Amino acid sequence: MDYDTAFLGVTVSVDRIALNPWFGTLLVTNLTVGNPPGYGSAHLASVGRLFVDVDMGGLVKSLGHRLTVDKVHVQNVDVVYERSLSTSNVEDVLKHLGVIQSSTGAASSPSGPSWPLDFRIHQVNTSDVWVHVARRLGVFLNF
Repeated sequence: MDYDTAFLGVTVSVDRIALNPWFGTLLVTNLTVGNPPGYGSAHLASVGRLFVDVDMGGLVKSLGHRLTVDKVHVQNVDVVYERSLSTSNVEDVLKHLGVIQSSTGAASSPSGPSWPLDFRIHQVNTSDVWVHVARRLGVFLNF
């Protein structure tokens, strides 16, 4: 699983992925996104259950130009936002993806599809979502 580290800059682990392309459903259980190097939390995010239902008929009829997500269900989410003096774990992952500008590099944006895409989400349900904030000063004080 070197692709997760190369793409995101962090490790990703999953217990189970069940994809049914005919019905357009995806079920992911126990997804864990690790932290970038230098952060102390056990993970950046974990998701107990993620279910996505896509309108495959509309996607096929539009020849890939219209992606309609009928349902997204997310359960048991734990996000740890860890801040250092100048950046955060979330910011470091977004920089690695090229979504935000690095302080030393030029702005970059991810390249999207070369054709117009109509993207819609009809329903999103969440339950048991937690966000924790941690501060990493990078200095240990002994008294």
